[in-house]
Amino acid sequence: MNSAEADALKSVVKQQAKTTKTITSAFTQYKHMDFLSNDIITKGNLHFKAPNLVKWSYTDPFVYSVIFKDNKLYINDEGKKKVILT
Repeated sequence: MNSAEADALKSVVKQQAKTTKTITSAFTQYKHMDFLSNDIITKGNLHFKAPNLVKWSYTDPFVYSVIFKDNKLYINDEGKKKVILT
């Protein structure tokens, strides 16, 4: 992709971002670490709601979620909850 094509893509993405209200996605994450023989595999969900809400949650092999809302970070680590001001 040349710089003109990259600029055009950025423009389209910025325009779409202005009109996007929600995004929901399931994910599988593979983490490779040289000192482990197998990759670490986690699964979860991502939820976005404009203008200021993001929830990132792991569902397998453990339950963990992080919510970014307003100026706070809410963490739920298998039932252990805490709130951090950002």
